[in-house]
Amino acid sequence: MAAALLKDKIRVNWVIVGWMATPQEVALRDRTHGGGEAYLQETGEKRPLGRHETPEDIAAGVLYLASDEGSHVTGCELNISGGLFI
Repeated sequence: MAAALLKDKIRVNWVIVGWMATPQEVALRDRTHGGGEAYLQETGEKRPLGRHETPEDIAAGVLYLASDEGSHVTGCELNISGGLFI
């Protein structure tokens, strides 16, 4: 898709995310495991960078791709998984 839209100066990138620690995820873990915050803390510590992604982590990457600083980036995968998918 990036190659097809290049002539129109339309950039195409994609973002890969891991398991995000959102309020909804905490609530789900509370219902299924009890102690959602503790569960996410424990599982996050086992991840390569020691924590789960946050919505803010993902937003920062997307903001970069949409910004002037990312204006020369196209056809790329931005892996915001804290090293989970390397």
